[in-house]
Amino acid sequence: MRNRRRSRPATRGSWTPERSKRAHEAKARLRIDRAESGLTHSEPQRVPEGQHLGVLTWHAADGTVRSWIINQGPRANNIGVVARLLGSDGARRVMGWDKLLSSLRKRLALPKRLFNS
Repeated sequence: MRNRRRSRPATRGSWTPERSKRAHEAKARLRIDRAESGLTHSEPQRVPEGQHLGVLTWHAADGTVRSWIINQGPRANNIGVVARLLGSDGARRVMGWDKLLSSLRKRLALPKRLFNS
């Protein structure tokens, strides 16, 4: 293992403090130019916790309607979900979009054997 490390050539394009400083300055210049030109940010902006994002509504074939109120969670990639339907406790649960959609898939999708018969 030691010999392998010694035999590796030194890289010429390594990241140095000077290059880092120049990169940060270039990024800052871009941000200033965007702000002065009035262009909007291309990256998503942080939303305050608890802010209303929307309502997800499901109309089932049997006539039942279920809805989930989606709010911003404590972290950037979290959402707060409140279920509004009969028998629900109405508690707010914090999760990610992937967790919400996979749990909805389990509850709302019909098994293939029931659909074909």
